[in-house]
Amino acid sequence: MEYKLLLPESYMEKLDLDHLRTHGLDYATYCTLIDRLLEEGKTTGGQEDSELVNYARLNRQRMRRIEKTEVLRPDLIVLLHALQTNPRGLLVFTEGWCGDAAQIVPWINKMQEAAGEGLQVTYLLRDAHLEWMDHFLTNGTRSIPKAVLYDLNDGTVLRTWGPRPASIAARLAELKKDTTLTKEIISENLHTWYNKDKGQAIQDDFVTFLSDLRIG
Repeated sequence: MEYKLLLPESYMEKLDLDHLRTHGLDYATYCTLIDRLLEEGKTTGGQEDSELVNYARLNRQRMRRIEKTEVLRPDLIVLLHALQTNPRGLLVFTEGWCGDAAQIVPWINKMQEAAGEGLQVTYLLRDAHLEWMDHFLTNGTRSIPKAVLYDLNDGTVLRTWGPRPASIAARLAELKKDTTLTKEIISENLHTWYNKDKGQAIQDDFVTFLSDLRIG
């Protein structure tokens, strides 16, 4: 996880706002797209592999659970409300088959709802925008979800976050040191952590992400 005014690696200094308006999705449209593709036996990114499609279906269940049962903390809500004095944009790279995205994107939607006009969130499918994604790599990889905070007036990139909360990323890094563990076991542990955490890690990160942002 990183949220820095000086961004790592090659990054896009300004986003093309016209492109975002034309190709970006809001949360409802993103979810509707995933659901429609699942009905066709597909998922985002043109994927039709049955294992990946089944995983995307499980991800939608995870998303709905968070949507229905979880709430934002008061300290984060205060910071989100403060954005109304100087609204920002947030670009989120995501895919329906991404397990981390399923655990995080619903929380970002809750943040947008709490911020009102203070935070305008746009979603882009990573695999359809690799030329953009490659400006926001994490340790040289196209890891998602990746959030990019920007100025709504001219698209200037302010900072980035992702692909997962710092505390969960640290636990995952330790887990990966055990070379005897399979990808499936690691994934199971990852989602167990997310479920037990109940959004505290992502909210901790975004409190930091927003608290030192100059507002006004």
